[in-house]
Amino acid sequence: MQKTDHQLPSFSGYINKVFHFRKALSTLRDRRQNPDISPKTIFLSLFYAFVFRFTSFRQLEADLAQPHLQRWAETPRAFGDDVLRYSLASFELAPLEQMVVEIFGWDLVITLKQENRTLYEDAHGLFRNRAPDDQLTETQANNVVEAQLWQAEDLPFTEEHTQPMRVVRSEERKTECQYRRGKPVSETKYEQWVWITTQEAKTFSSRTVRQLGHDRWKLENNGWCDLTKHWAFKHGFLHACKHRPQRRDPQGKLQPLPNCGLMAVTWILCIAFLLCSAFARLHSKLFRRNRLSVLEISRQLYRSLWSLQPPIRAPD
Repeated sequence: MQKTDHQLPSFSGYINKVFHFRKALSTLRDRRQNPDISPKTIFLSLFYAFVFRFTSFRQLEADLAQPHLQRWAETPRAFGDDVLRYSLASFELAPLEQMVVEIFGWDLVITLKQENRTLYEDAHGLFRNRAPDDQLTETQANNVVEAQLWQAEDLPFTEEHTQPMRVVRSEERKTECQYRRGKPVSETKYEQWVWITTQEAKTFSSRTVRQLGHDRWKLENNGWCDLTKHWAFKHGFLHACKHRPQRRDPQGKLQPLPNCGLMAVTWILCIAFLLCSAFARLHSKLFRRNRLSVLEISRQLYRSLWSLQPPIRAPD
């Protein structure tokens, strides 16, 4: 029989095989002294809370009372949200940052605006007396955009940081049709854009770089909207880590440590967001075939958690 829902073992197997998820868990640390609930368990608890789209620590605490989630969080017992908050407030951020960096390897398309940069000046010097490498015309609703494109590779980023970059420049003429007093009026605007990118020309054409550069506002707006609306990137978790962890100084006095809770929660949310997106868009045939939303996949994963039999524990 063909499967119609996503199962948690499939998700876990995918992120372990492709992104070496379990290997990264061994690097996690916090500043608590000899905790019985490990930083790895804290991370897994919050990670699956975001995967399942929980909205608060209270909701996570309620599910951690059940053996179904305890199995996936690898915890020997249930624990409260105070343990979560205290651990996250003292979490070491560097391993979380490294996990984010290693998940996709990051290629960049960045708008270059500062004309005093050496890279900006070098690009303009190369393109000034050269015919464009490509030209295109686009129709957007009642607007027409004509663009001329130049590109150059292996330009040094700065004199101090000489790593080579690719530069794409676009000169654009945009004709907009507007109505004033009931009559159509055409207006023409001229714009120049310069982007730097780590993407190679043989893989991403200058047209693709231009499109990615112009799409950044849509990506930023949609990304923030999705994170706040569907991923609890707001009050429930972000305003919950107000603990000030303490550690004894050489004189034996308790001293407050910096509170890293907000950044720790944000990094874990980003990791969950990236891995869930990769699972849906790069791995799931059901996502492509049935046009499911990523939110529905999260709901299916949560439902599968309760359908899986937890391991049988010996009585205390």
